[in-house]
Amino acid sequence: MLGRDAQLTSLVALLGGQVEDDPFLPMTCMSMVPLVVVYGYNSTGKSSLVRLALQTLQRTSSIAFTAFVDCTTPDELSASFQLQPAVDGYHNLTFLGFLQCLTKIARNKGLVVAVDNVDQLLTRGMADLLSSLLRLPHELHVSVRLSFVLVTRNISSRLDKLLSPHTPAFVHLPLYTPDDVADILVLQLRMWRRETPFRAWIQFLHGLFEHDCHDWIDFRYRVLELLPLFDAQYDPEDATNHGTSIHQRPSLDKDHHSPSTTCIPHLVLCTVDKAAHKSLVQQTQSRVKAQWNHTTALPSATTTPASISCSVPDTAKPMAGKHPVHHDDASHRVNLPRGSLLLVLASYLASFNPQESDMAFFTTATRQNKKRGRSTATPSSAPPSSSVRGGVLPPQLIGPKAFPLQRLLAIYYSIHDEVDPSTTFDSESRVDSRPMSRREAFAQIGMLVRMRVLQRLSPRDELDDIKLRCLADYDFVERIATQLEFPIHNFLNR
Repeated sequence: MLGRDAQLTSLVALLGGQVEDDPFLPMTCMSMVPLVVVYGYNSTGKSSLVRLALQTLQRTSSIAFTAFVDCTTPDELSASFQLQPAVDGYHNLTFLGFLQCLTKIARNKGLVVAVDNVDQLLTRGMADLLSSLLRLPHELHVSVRLSFVLVTRNISSRLDKLLSPHTPAFVHLPLYTPDDVADILVLQLRMWRRETPFRAWIQFLHGLFEHDCHDWIDFRYRVLELLPLFDAQYDPEDATNHGTSIHQRPSLDKDHHSPSTTCIPHLVLCTVDKAAHKSLVQQTQSRVKAQWNHTTALPSATTTPASISCSVPDTAKPMAGKHPVHHDDASHRVNLPRGSLLLVLASYLASFNPQESDMAFFTTATRQNKKRGRSTATPSSAPPSSSVRGGVLPPQLIGPKAFPLQRLLAIYYSIHDEVDPSTTFDSESRVDSRPMSRREAFAQIGMLVRMRVLQRLSPRDELDDIKLRCLADYDFVERIATQLEFPIHNFLNR
C-alpha cells in the first residue's frame, strides 16, 4: 500500500501477525493487543489499510469486519458479523452455538473484530453496545485470543472517555505527502512513460491547491480537470516513436502497487523540457485564474481598474444614502446565499482589522436594536489616518492576516444585526433573516474555501480552531457590501 508500509507493519504486528508470512512455514501465534484504534483524516486509507491487514491475518485468525454504514440497530450489527465467511456457518447463533464457536476459536485461531465508522456508532446511540464489546475479553472465562479494531476519523472526547479504561493501541494515518500523492496518481493514470514531467507538474499543482483541497481525492479531481493541458504539452504517443508499444506496460511488483524497476531498461521515459514545462505552468495558471473569475463572477483580468470603477453606478455606493438600492443589471450581484456574503464580509474585516479593535466595532450590548448610522462620507474625502501620516502602512496595503475560526463567527454574528434584511433588494434575504447555526456556518465556510475566497492555513488533520485568511479583494467585498447595504467603510480600521 503506497505510503502506508510502516502503518501496515505496525497494525499487523499489534494483531499478532507478520507482514512477510511464508505459507510453507507453520502458523505462529503471537500476542494480540485487545484493542487497536486506527484514526486519520478523510481519504487517508484507513479502511483499505485495515482490510489489507485482515487479509494478511487470514491464516492465523478468524476475521469479522463491518463498515457500520447500513447498520442502525444492534441486531443489524450482530447480523453483519455473522454473515462473514470466516464464521464457518454460525449464521444463526444460539447460546449453545455461541459457546461452540468460542471453543473452536480458542482451540485453533484468534478472533479479530473490526468496526469501521465508529463515530457513526456513537452518533446513533450505541455507545453501550461498544462498551459491551470492549468488555467481552474480561467477562469471558475462556482463554480467547480476541482483538478489536476500531476505525474512526478522529478521536473525540466522548470516544476517548469510552476507550480510556481499556488502554488501546493507536495507529495514526497522517496526510499523504506530495510525493505519495504523485506516486498514487502515476499509478492510477498510468503515467509511467511521462513520469518525470508529470511529477514536476504535480508538485507545482500541489503548491497551487495545497490549502484549497480537502484531501487528495479533491486534489485528484483538480488534476483531472487540468490533465488535457499536460497531454497537449507531452503527447503520450511520443514514446511509441522510441520503440515502446502502446499496449506494453511495466510489470508490477508483488504487492501490485508500484512499477517494478526490472522493466526500466525496456521503458523509454520522457524527460522534462524546460520550455514545455514553463509553457505548461503558464497555461495552468491562466486556466485556474479563468475558472476562479467564472466561479466568483468577478470582472475579467483584461478589465482595467477604470472600467471596474465605472461599471458600478454612483447610486450603488453603500454610503450614498439610507434607502434601498435597486439594481437593474444582474451582473453586479454576487449569486451566493446571504449567509455566505456575510461570512465574506466578516472574513475581510477579520483579516484587515486588528483583533483588539473588535470590541470597539462590534459591541452590541449597549445599542441592542439600534442600527449603526450610514455614513455619507466617501473614502476619498476622509482625512488620512495617523498611521499613514506617520509612515506606517495601513493593513489594506500589507495584505490579509490569518484569524481563528471563532473570531470569524463572532464577527459574523455581530454584523448580522447590522444588515436589516427588510431593506435589501434581495428577496431571498428577506426570507432567510435568521443567523446561521454553527453547522450551517461550517458548511458555508467549506464552500468558500473551495471557491478560494477563503484560505485554510491550519493542517488538514486539525479540526478544533482552524486558521483562515481572506483572499477576496476589496472590489469584490465592496460589491457584496453594496448588495447588502452594509457600511463596510465604517468598520474598517484605516
